[in-house]
Amino acid sequence: MNINFNSIATLLVIAIFISFSAPLTVGVTYSLKKEDQRIKTELANFQKTIFDSLEDSLKEALLNLEPTQIENAAQLVIHDQRIVSIKVYSSLYGMTLANLKKNRELKQNQLLIQKREIKINDEQLGYIEIAIDNTYHDTTSFHARRNIIFLFAGMFICGIALIYPIIYFIIIKPTKRLMLQAKNLSAGDMNSSFKWQGNDELSELGNILEKMRRELKLYFLQIKKLAVTDELTQIPNRRAFLNDAQEALSLSERYDRPLTIALMDIDHFKEVNDTYGHDMGDKILQDVANLITDMTRSTDIFARYGGEEFIICMPETDMNEAKIVTEKIREGIQNHNFAHEQTLTSSIGLSTKSTNRNLVALIQEADQAMYKAKKSGRNCVKIYSRD
Repeated sequence: MNINFNSIATLLVIAIFISFSAPLTVGVTYSLKKEDQRIKTELANFQKTIFDSLEDSLKEALLNLEPTQIENAAQLVIHDQRIVSIKVYSSLYGMTLANLKKNRELKQNQLLIQKREIKINDEQLGYIEIAIDNTYHDTTSFHARRNIIFLFAGMFICGIALIYPIIYFIIIKPTKRLMLQAKNLSAGDMNSSFKWQGNDELSELGNILEKMRRELKLYFLQIKKLAVTDELTQIPNRRAFLNDAQEALSLSERYDRPLTIALMDIDHFKEVNDTYGHDMGDKILQDVANLITDMTRSTDIFARYGGEEFIICMPETDMNEAKIVTEKIREGIQNHNFAHEQTLTSSIGLSTKSTNRNLVALIQEADQAMYKAKKSGRNCVKIYSRD
């Protein structure tokens, strides 16, 4: 697994991990030291208790030389599993009165040998020497240390187990989602929406990006519309026509269906501009565009091709059907009452798909047929003939 140390989420997890583990480490160290002190104090108290108990029991016995009583007192103490041997020596008589040992083999460094003198009124009666099994306390200390470490390790694991899901769902997951949202925007993907709930900063940032996406999408749609729409007539322009007509021609070829192109020109339109002005000419072009739009089907591709020229691509339409449609359009233009209250006519050329699969060639053929209509006196429909 690759860890990105430049990620804010990763740095935050590391910071929380350190801030969480640091006090636990201090707590473990402090607890271990306190446990060591407790073990040492316990050992010291144990030694003092044993020596005090024996000293009280042995003073009179040492003074009166009562070996049996001395040995009985030592026997009571040596039953403790921590004690390995007890030796009682009488200074008055210069002899060992008790020397009890357990059958336990221990190395010298595993024994803690302590010695205490016994006195009465500053008169030395002898001494007590006790050997204590140091491994017992080491084992006790080890188990205590292990339990402390296990306790703090459990606390650390439980803490991480509780904190990590919170960090993941509140910080890491939303951050990754924000990154994906930003990458989609930078790649120009305006269709992938992201819904954000909550009042935290990451959710607010996500909502800002989502608002930006919607606004950019609206702007792009407007720009796209401007790029393919004729500004004056608000119908598709030449660029849009060429794209859509090429797709229609491809479908026509694939399924072997008829398709016809009609190119038309408003007769003597220059005279309209010269006589009535360009504003009137623009109004007439808008009227012509609206008139033809009402007379074409939703499946037809109608556009302003340039100047006073308009073009129609009619899928699923053979030459005979196209002739009928364009004659109605011609008559509609001729009979329409335009703003300058003068009659307008149009010349229309038709070209149908045959073996020619080139859209540009079809348009050129329709253009030739249109000029043929102009030469024939205008206000008519002519068909391009390949003969």
